[in-house]
Amino acid sequence: MSNGRLGGKIAIVSGACRGMGRAQCLAMAKEGADIVACDVCKNNPVIKYDMGTKKELDKTVEDVKALGRKAIGVVVDVTKDDQVKSLTGRAIEEFEKIDILVNTAGIGELIPALEITEEQWDNMLNVNLKGIWLMCKYTIPHMVKQNKGKIINISSTAGIRPYVGQLHYVAAKFGVIGITKVLALEFAKNKINVNAICPGPTDTPMLDKMGVYIGAKKEDIVKMFGPDMHLGLPGPEGIANATVYLASEESDYVTGFSLCVDSGTMLYK
Repeated sequence: MSNGRLGGKIAIVSGACRGMGRAQCLAMAKEGADIVACDVCKNNPVIKYDMGTKKELDKTVEDVKALGRKAIGVVVDVTKDDQVKSLTGRAIEEFEKIDILVNTAGIGELIPALEITEEQWDNMLNVNLKGIWLMCKYTIPHMVKQNKGKIINISSTAGIRPYVGQLHYVAAKFGVIGITKVLALEFAKNKINVNAICPGPTDTPMLDKMGVYIGAKKEDIVKMFGPDMHLGLPGPEGIANATVYLASEESDYVTGFSLCVDSGTMLYK
């Protein structure tokens, strides 16, 4: 079966255990894509909240298969060169090609700028920035060979405007947009589209957990970063729908673009 807007396509999705990554896997599967779902599946020693689990990754794979698509789950730390190289090799071994890469794996913290430790700084940029670079580094050569590909990097509205208490997060997400633009320019000749999605506050497990740093509830964090959400707080499906568009032929002439999915919060900032 290869029907749907992504019929016959192979997609790698990082951060696939839950939240945006899981929703992206399911949304693309519904549109006909087979999925390589990957996640680190262990806690980050620097982050105070729990990461996704192998059980959750297995559930994502199971649910993709229930939609009639093929799927594999791969445990990978996107900050490790050898593991990312192995991941793309596994994808090629299993499916023979990679059409779509969705870089969703990420972390967040709320810490005043001068209280960020060197360890927290390095950890944030490793996961949120280096991880995307490595995933692109080992995926793009396969796309070049087929002269076609779609890369979607998850940045944030924090990649466009500043937020108090997120210096290292903002630095990483600005960097994601920089990576997106450079790769879009460098590989346009190979018909590889590279775009970013910039979510505002989104109803995901990470949003629930980030308040641990300041003793805030999810509702408090939404007010901090999205006080003018006139369209309401989006769920991960809202991000997934944008991902499907950027992964499909409908966006063949869109590249180097940062698409805000933020219920209009950027209109007032």
